[in-house]
Amino acid sequence: MPRERKEGKTVITEREAAQAMRFRSRKTLFFLPWVAVAILLFFTSAQSASAFAEEQEIVSSGERLMGLWQDMLSGECQFVHQYKPAYYGVDKYRFIAESFRFDIQRTTSLVSPYRLTISFKAEYKSNEQSPSANATSFQGQRFGFKTAAQAEANVAAGDFGEGHIFDYSIFYVYQSGFWIYKGATQGSFDFNIETFLRREANAQKFQRLLKVPLKTE
Repeated sequence: MPRERKEGKTVITEREAAQAMRFRSRKTLFFLPWVAVAILLFFTSAQSASAFAEEQEIVSSGERLMGLWQDMLSGECQFVHQYKPAYYGVDKYRFIAESFRFDIQRTTSLVSPYRLTISFKAEYKSNEQSPSANATSFQGQRFGFKTAAQAEANVAAGDFGEGHIFDYSIFYVYQSGFWIYKGATQGSFDFNIETFLRREANAQKFQRLLKVPLKTE
């Protein structure tokens, strides 16, 4: 005869106790996978939220960096340019503030996972064909000035020819919390505008744009 045990006022047989134990085991085994799924979903959600926050920060920093370039290139810049054959002229650039745009793309690089492009337009003029030009001639047209001083002395509105609009793009890559400057598409930007920006009067301001932290202090 099976033995019985008393728990308070209830009498449970050994067979009933074993059945109850097996039932509890099955419930536990059924419950465990759902716990694992819940934990996985929690961590996946946390990682997604963290990645979204990082991307928002990346986008905000790109917009801020574009604003720094807008400030740097506000208004006009002009400088003496030595042409070949040897004569001088003044180049003038007017940067079009409303044309500034930026875009950020993911890359396949682990070192530089993001690439930032800042694009804008600029109007270019030169006094190379000023009515006062005296350096050289071609088909009856005078070009340039014999000295840099003469070129700088002839910068009235009538000395500059028709303006031409050029598109420029500046590139950065993101590395270890910083945007690193990688140059521009137009050769005239590197040769003319960047040279102008690196001059003593602008050098400190331009230097800050070569390596820009993602976060502001």
